[in-house]
Amino acid sequence: MVTETSLSPIATFHSARRGRYEVAHQGVLALGEGTIVVEPGHNFEQGLQGLKGFDRLWLVYLFHLNQTEDAPPVMVKPPRFEHKVGVFATRSPHRPNPIGITPARLLHVAGRMLTVAQADLLDQTPIVDIKPYLPFCDAFPEAAVGWGGLAPTPYRLLWSEGARERVAEIASAHDLRLDHYAEVQLQLDPTDTSRKRIRATEQGFALDFREWSLHYEVRGEAQEVWIEQVTERPEFPGPSSLK
Repeated sequence: MVTETSLSPIATFHSARRGRYEVAHQGVLALGEGTIVVEPGHNFEQGLQGLKGFDRLWLVYLFHLNQTEDAPPVMVKPPRFEHKVGVFATRSPHRPNPIGITPARLLHVAGRMLTVAQADLLDQTPIVDIKPYLPFCDAFPEAAVGWGGLAPTPYRLLWSEGARERVAEIASAHDLRLDHYAEVQLQLDPTDTSRKRIRATEQGFALDFREWSLHYEVRGEAQEVWIEQVTERPEFPGPSSLK
């Protein structure tokens, strides 16, 4: 019996999303594209031959930011569920072995590089394996999902021109992607004030992150979130004090 093993990355994932707060909890909700570059010197580009024509790939990767000597909890509380369950019954990134999988969309293959979408990975994530997604043996739409329940319908985020301009200014001045944060936090459960940094306001809701607040209203029937403005939080130190 194998008692210990090691994994060497075959590739690295690259994208504009560098912080945990910028990545969706599931790949199907992840917006934007990313690239995977396989390691040189191993002829791995030859290993990519035959991938053209597949719509999706299984990416097996490492949670590289979860390196800690502390043992991860074996009981965790999943999003949208009231009670704790065993870690092996969840998709939690905090696991005894920090390994993740995601069925990313394949957009393009060129040399050592793959362009993908719907990948819930951070920039610089190590990839340890790539496999083609085969619907006839990988998809089971009638399978029971235990505590998971019905698949939630994501909300569509809409931005006012002023809010969009302010977010761009903040990204340029402070290297902080509030738009990525909003996508992750507000696509699902945009009124959840108990588990997220969301608070009710007279006009609707506000999502707080560091020194900024995104003010929005929820249009339930249309499954839309209208983000009206972005303001500084008066109770939080200003940007100049955080440098």
